[in-house]
Amino acid sequence: MKRNTNKDNEERAKTEKKANKNARKKKKRTARNKATDVRIYRGYEIDHYMFKAKTQVQKENTPKDMERTSNQKIRSYKLKDLEARAKYQKELEKSMDKALTEGILDWEKYKETIREVAKKIQTLQGLSSKTVYDETKLSDMTIPESIAYSKNSMCIIPFEKEHEVEVNFQK
Repeated sequence: MKRNTNKDNEERAKTEKKANKNARKKKKRTARNKATDVRIYRGYEIDHYMFKAKTQVQKENTPKDMERTSNQKIRSYKLKDLEARAKYQKELEKSMDKALTEGILDWEKYKETIREVAKKIQTLQGLSSKTVYDETKLSDMTIPESIAYSKNSMCIIPFEKEHEVEVNFQK
């Protein structure tokens, strides 16, 4: 019986080696290192050589199906304003109470609630406070084609009632 177990062990080892060898073949290398400068110098006592090489290391390619999430930061300097801070605290307490009553205490849910409150209060980085143009403002800003495409034409575009900007159109 001992011989049979040894043979079985040998066969298992062979099949494992084949499986490992096939797995290594299938695995492709995604990053390559390049040698940019290779030099060989004589050693101090000339009994050896020094090999010096500069290499360029590239990062491994990330899988295409991997999700890319943006790491948005909360603008803490906006919370220095007392009104904004109080509003943020109230909203955060309300949303945390909701999360606790639902019984969900994992980190992802906690992070989502903080980001949602920051979006409401506009302290999340990435949100812009750009003016939204409606149809009336855009219609006021349009220039007739006869003026816009004529040679050396000058026109005044009213942006708001307080400011007027002079624009030169030249080819």
